[in-house]
Amino acid sequence: MTKMLTKITLTNFNPKLFFAAVAAAAAAKQPEPQELLLGRLVGTGNGIKNAVAQDGVTPMYGLKGTFGAEYTAEGREDESSGVLFLPEAYMGPMLDMFEDKTDANGVVIREAVKSLDFAFDIFVIKANNPAGYSWSIRPLLEAAASDPLAAIRARIAAPLPKLSLAAPAGAAVPAVEDKTEKAK
Repeated sequence: MTKMLTKITLTNFNPKLFFAAVAAAAAAKQPEPQELLLGRLVGTGNGIKNAVAQDGVTPMYGLKGTFGAEYTAEGREDESSGVLFLPEAYMGPMLDMFEDKTDANGVVIREAVKSLDFAFDIFVIKANNPAGYSWSIRPLLEAAASDPLAAIRARIAAPLPKLSLAAPAGAAVPAVEDKTEKAK
């Protein structure tokens, strides 16, 4: 069963589990872990989500689409959402894919994608900062353009037959009157 959320962020992966792993290692007289795999994030983004940070001023940008978070913590229910926010270092390159890339002359050298797929493993790593940890987001596959409708069409056993409206050889084709109202 998957729990539906309004958004997924890194905090959904509960970085405090790292401190529990450190405590468990100390209790077992084992070396302190330097990193901990918290879960996996997979998704298909199909647009940009604009929002405002908690300060009420700072703009935030995320993805709209279909996203799933799978967790390594035993008993933790997987989660899904139609909105995803990640740090700029990871989100920025994906957001850029939704815009045409042009050269210095304005010529489009890469068209914007309509949809993209991605997958990451989410780690928390030991760090010498006030929080005591940092994130490591490791791609399992490169974010790339996708066509979800093509995937559905590929699963259909028979292609849609095409209707031929060609007139038989030598037959006169009747004129069709344009009845649309012209702009004045």
